[in-house]
Amino acid sequence: MLLMGKGKPEKPKLRPTAFGVRLQSLRLAAGMTQLELGEATGIGRGALAKLEASPSANPTIETVRKLAVALGCTPNDLIPLDESAA
Repeated sequence: MLLMGKGKPEKPKLRPTAFGVRLQSLRLAAGMTQLELGEATGIGRGALAKLEASPSANPTIETVRKLAVALGCTPNDLIPLDESAA
């Protein structure tokens, strides 16, 4: 762990999951804000922000289904069944 000035440990920067990256990309392509997507799905904006940014995002099947419907895509667009598509 690296130390920053004044001896404070630097937090490692963790990258979002592939799901989070796909979710954000599809949301932006649809021209939606997190708030708008939240209103369309019933999922809170904070929860959506965590799904997009968390390195450990693990949404339920129902959440993936709601997001896919609101974004006009398939659940497979968010979580490809074929790992080579990742």
